[in-house]
Amino acid sequence: MLKILSSLIRRRAASAPIFPSMATGSMAPAATAFALASLLVSCNLNDRNLGDTPIGPKPGSTTTSLDSLAGGWVKDSISGNMRVFATPHTLKAGNKGRATVTVQVFDDNHNPLPGKSVRFAASLGTISANAVTDSSGSATAVYSAAPRNGDAQILAAAKVGDSTAIVGTTVHLEGLTLTLAPLSSDTLLDKAVPVGLLLVDGDGEAVPSATVLLTGATDKKGTTDGAGRLLTSVTNGVQGTVKVTAKALGASDSATIGFWSVLPGAHARSLMITANPGRIAAAPGRTSTVKVVL
Repeated sequence: MLKILSSLIRRRAASAPIFPSMATGSMAPAATAFALASLLVSCNLNDRNLGDTPIGPKPGSTTTSLDSLAGGWVKDSISGNMRVFATPHTLKAGNKGRATVTVQVFDDNHNPLPGKSVRFAASLGTISANAVTDSSGSATAVYSAAPRNGDAQILAAAKVGDSTAIVGTTVHLEGLTLTLAPLSSDTLLDKAVPVGLLLVDGDGEAVPSATVLLTGATDKKGTTDGAGRLLTSVTNGVQGTVKVTAKALGASDSATIGFWSVLPGAHARSLMITANPGRIAAAPGRTSTVKVVL
């Protein structure tokens, strides 16, 4: 399941905790809080992997730079005075999925601590900003998925005595698909082959305004329209095949198109195409029937 932070970041009462809204110390603790918040933003925008060691200052380190703090995660689900659980652990990569994140806070004698403010943050998707523990020491937040494949890394922090306890968990997002569809798999040299692309999230909804990175196509990148579609083309003047690859939001697909001086197995034939009516008004609902005879 989730990878969790393995240790507490211990600070004196005058020091700032991990989240800026809890900061009360000098510029150095404030910079620490900002760097950790920046770490989650960096993961979200750049698909950054947090790694396999605890988040927190390295032993003996006094620097507050992002690199010194970005250790990562370990496999324990308990960190000092806190535990964290996410249910379910896997959601569809879309805007409809929800997971409940529960944090339990207790003292050094394992007694529940009610009335503790718990702050939450997520690297992907959104989560309730804060919650307060109840009589059982539990606080819950609602995590909302996003249309992107990957692991949403979630942090929770609470002050326990003169220390700030931090735990983390992940929710896996999956099911977003990208489909490439060239109009033809073989064509003549120097001919342009239209290639259509469709981006659909895990809920089956089109994903608009998404940036798509392309290789082998005329365009190097593009943006999906309101229907989750993007149209590009492929041209090649050298006999052989061209592989077209598209990547977006953690999904990818590829297709191979052949370019030939003579089409494989080709022989002369006529192709007739007609449209009825041949002219229509540029208005919604107007249609024309296209007929192809081979």
